[in-house]
Amino acid sequence: MGEGHGKLTGQRVLDMVGPKIESSFTMNGAEEGKDHRSERTVMKQGALLVMQEEGQGIITTKDGEGMATWTGHGIGRFTT
Repeated sequence: MGEGHGKLTGQRVLDMVGPKIESSFTMNGAEEGKDHRSERTVMKQGALLVMQEEGQGIITTKDGEGMATWTGHGIGRFTT
């Protein structure tokens, strides 16, 4: 686990049904280095608005000597 700060580098609609949105980010971690990631989010309307996400990325060390890849999945909902 770590903390990072970054910015949204791109966003596009993949499908109007759902809808399904892809977002790309570049983040600078406090210790890890850089994290380049792409995440896809599907919004599901029902009794609650639910978000289902999947993503992948590459993390590089600050010195450029190391690299790791990752994949992730998540589900969540908006709260007030």
